[in-house]
Amino acid sequence: MSSFEITSGNWNITIKGVTVKIGDNINLLGNVIFNTDKNGSESIIYMYCDGCNNFISIDFNQITKTITRIYFVELT
Repeated sequence: MSSFEITSGNWNITIKGVTVKIGDNINLLGNVIFNTDKNGSESIIYMYCDGCNNFISIDFNQITKTITRIYFVELT
């Protein structure tokens, strides 16, 4: 597995033409599909295709809706 993680507002990432950084509100991303994990926390997942082994995940504060962590994972 390989991955990278963004946890500082000094970095940004552009996803589907929208640039976001840590601390931005998830509303900037428009309509998104939420992924709910086993403890009930939600995140936003971007995958190139169904079943692909790589994805970008965005974690956010469930109350303020601000982005807290952005990471990319490629499962090998």
